[in-house]
Amino acid sequence: MSQRSPGVRREGPRIRVDDRGDGSTAIRGRGVSGRWFVGAAVVGLLMVWGALYVLFWFWRSGVEERIAFGKNQVLPIVTELAALEPPGIDRNDWLQAVADTETMLEEVVGTGRMDRSRLQALRSDLERRVVEAHRSPELAPEILARIWDDMALVKRFRSETERPELIRAPDERPGDSGIREETRG
Repeated sequence: MSQRSPGVRREGPRIRVDDRGDGSTAIRGRGVSGRWFVGAAVVGLLMVWGALYVLFWFWRSGVEERIAFGKNQVLPIVTELAALEPPGIDRNDWLQAVADTETMLEEVVGTGRMDRSRLQALRSDLERRVVEAHRSPELAPEILARIWDDMALVKRFRSETERPELIRAPDERPGDSGIREETRG
């Protein structure tokens, strides 16, 4: 076993990737350190990440603002329909239909896909319909059904979102096959 003596440098074969074999190297002059390259790459990635974060934050705050506007300014309008008592309709059934409509509208405005102008147009439309329902309470179920029809054109509902029994079309009611029997006279 050999021991190294202090101060004596052991010469061995030097292996360099850029050695041409004649003692010269392929890189002339001073190159860029790999540490600088890695550091610059990390800083560049952090800058891209930061820019994407800021852009996403601005986008998300706009979506949250539209959702809040819809929930605070659009949904309460339909709540006013609960004060009506349409003739021939059980009070609890009517209140449930209005509550189901509020839930459906919350689903529609909760997506954040409607811009502010569309939400304001929806609000104006709902206000007009509520005024119409207050003038003619017997038309209130039909008005509620039209709200459902129009919102179905705007957004496809989740499978759990069901139209209230009170305002379903006859061919949508459970147990109805949609086939009408002909009566012969």
